[in-house]
Amino acid sequence: GVVQKSFIKLGELLHPLGFSDRKEEKIHIKLEVDTNPIPVSDDQRESFFVGKFNESFPILKHKMETLFSGKILALLSRTYVKGRDYYDLIWYLTRKTPIDMHYLMEGVLQANRSARTPTPLPHFKDTKGVFDALTQTVGKVDLAVILKDIGRFLEDPTEEKWIKNYPQVFSQVAASYLSPSIPPKTQ
Repeated sequence: GVVQKSFIKLGELLHPLGFSDRKEEKIHIKLEVDTNPIPVSDDQRESFFVGKFNESFPILKHKMETLFSGKILALLSRTYVKGRDYYDLIWYLTRKTPIDMHYLMEGVLQANRSARTPTPLPHFKDTKGVFDALTQTVGKVDLAVILKDIGRFLEDPTEEKWIKNYPQVFSQVAASYLSPSIPPKTQ
């Protein structure tokens, strides 16, 4: 899709409301709106209620399969490296999240129509084709960029080791994901 971004900065609001002891503390809000999202059918979403602040709110969200497919699209079509994408890829794979091939292919068609995608994405026939493309992308990534992007969020400093060995970690996790002896979880 085409994502429009905006930033809102609210100064000196937290202290008067009693949320902060520091008068100079500010709130920065980043809004992103996809003005051309990939079409999503009802079976690719789920709803649930969240209870907060003595209220219940209905929430409509993408299913995990759709979110994973969106992450794959981001990894394959971004013109820059976003470390969080690579971290999330391992997260989805270790949970054996199925790929929503229909959503993925809709995204591929949309990305290939976009002038922002420098190299057309392949039309995937199956999961193996998806993993072949991911393997190529992972093989070309600058690991220092991933570490710089997400290093400050790692709670355990030993996690840096697997980021520095990301291609090997991806290969191992992908092999486990694709293994027929352990079927992917269904939602």
